[in-house]
Amino acid sequence: MQFIPRQLVSTGSVDSRSKTEQVTKSPQRSRVPAALGLLAFCVCMVGLSEAAKAERICKSAIPMQALGGNAGFEFQGLRVQADGDLFADFQLPDGQRICSFRLKFRDNDPNFDVTATLERKNAADGVNPVSNPQVMGKVVSSGAKAKTRSKTDSTITNPQIDTDNFSYYVRVSLPAGNNIELINVCVTVLPTCP
Repeated sequence: MQFIPRQLVSTGSVDSRSKTEQVTKSPQRSRVPAALGLLAFCVCMVGLSEAAKAERICKSAIPMQALGGNAGFEFQGLRVQADGDLFADFQLPDGQRICSFRLKFRDNDPNFDVTATLERKNAADGVNPVSNPQVMGKVVSSGAKAKTRSKTDSTITNPQIDTDNFSYYVRVSLPAGNNIELINVCVTVLPTCP
């Protein structure tokens, strides 16, 4: 940059400025392409950071469907006195990856444990409709504790979500006579797992 003196035009009024001031002259390049490039970089970085954010999708245990056994009931936001198998379906974003599966519960029962599995059912055209679902993740409680806790499985089998060919759900299995209270089940979804 260079400084070029500029003469001030007198209007006859008293001016406290000097008759000559320094004016900054910038090179004859346009700043628009540089500004657009910076803007594009920022938008790209925001897009990448948004895409990299984990999405945790949770389902409360209260509305889970009971298929066989005792459905139990809701008590202070918990599913209590249920046994048999409970199911919750998951609508997951196609093309993403399931990175973890979590069950939140209170198991103060020294005699029984709760088992939860993340499963997918092959729904592609032409497959045997009674084929077994694929277990993608599994958690099991152990021991009795009076406080709520969670169990997480981060070793998901076949983590790529393919909603055209599979349906996804969680199965929670509770033995008869248990004293286990369920809170929710969650899956964490990312474009790529860490």
